[in-house]
Amino acid sequence: MRARIFAIIILILLVALPLYLYYYFTTQKISSITIHAGSGIAFSVQLSGSFWVDWLPLMDKALFYTKDCIDTCVISPVLPARYMLGLTSTGKANISDTIIVNSGEKIYRSFLFQNDVSFVSIWNINRDDELWLSLIDNAKNKNIWDFSLIGTDIQNRVWVMRQWEKTTQIGILNSERFNFIRNINASISDAKLDESRSILIFDFASSKTLLLPITLIWEREIPTIWNIRTVTIWYNNQWKIRTSTGSFNIQWERLMEDIRFTDAIDIDPQVRIGYIDKNDAVKLSIGNFPPATSVLIRLNRATGESVVLRKWFDIHALFFYKNEPAYLDNSGNIYSIVGD
Repeated sequence: MRARIFAIIILILLVALPLYLYYYFTTQKISSITIHAGSGIAFSVQLSGSFWVDWLPLMDKALFYTKDCIDTCVISPVLPARYMLGLTSTGKANISDTIIVNSGEKIYRSFLFQNDVSFVSIWNINRDDELWLSLIDNAKNKNIWDFSLIGTDIQNRVWVMRQWEKTTQIGILNSERFNFIRNINASISDAKLDESRSILIFDFASSKTLLLPITLIWEREIPTIWNIRTVTIWYNNQWKIRTSTGSFNIQWERLMEDIRFTDAIDIDPQVRIGYIDKNDAVKLSIGNFPPATSVLIRLNRATGESVVLRKWFDIHALFFYKNEPAYLDNSGNIYSIVGD
């Protein structure tokens, strides 16, 4: 019995009394937070605060507020503390912010919800090696030629190359014939498709790399990319390369690194979709994001406003699939980005 009474007294001293004293001495002037989200917008608000005192974990429960509102939301009274603010609305991207509330302070915040995005699975780019090898063996048995495999493109065509006199011929191989595409007048040390299966990459012995889209409209020669995991895109009259260490735009003969995002694509001249990888500590720090947190962001380049679209998932590359924004995950799955 004494132990129970003693425990109740300790609980009062550690929780109830400090909470009462804090409330009494800091809320003589009532604090409030007013949030405006636009006319006719239904949204939910969540405030989660902390005293940052490890030995009073239960007191943080007094700093938790939730409310459903339309247009404007007023939360009052609010205890002085540091709060994480979360706003949600159906069909809209979540909004988060940090608010520090002082005693008696009247805080007003206005937020603009952006349309949420969804990811629609399209297909998986990984192919069965047996298909490739069987086509090459079949060509050899029919005395068509002895080919070297490059890879299968996004249209499920098998690209191969063969030596022809002092040049290298590249083309598409099917079960009946070799469809010649073009000659490359150089000695090739390595050939492959990028991981989006859209760009042919030829490394030359002269330490140069030829980027050749499967559409064969544009091509570019750059310094050799010594990276196996490479995604290369041509869009808006500009080449971009994504490697395992970051993203680069090609300007003349130079690779210009994107210092803000691990990877990014421009939807139009104003809107950019940017991704920061969980292992990219420098860019996470620049963006003021927690360590080891993958983040997908919509950036308005005209106003500088950025909205976090998603967190905690991995993107191997952002690119365009049939002229629509898409991303490639680490398992070879392609997803279109809808609602950007």
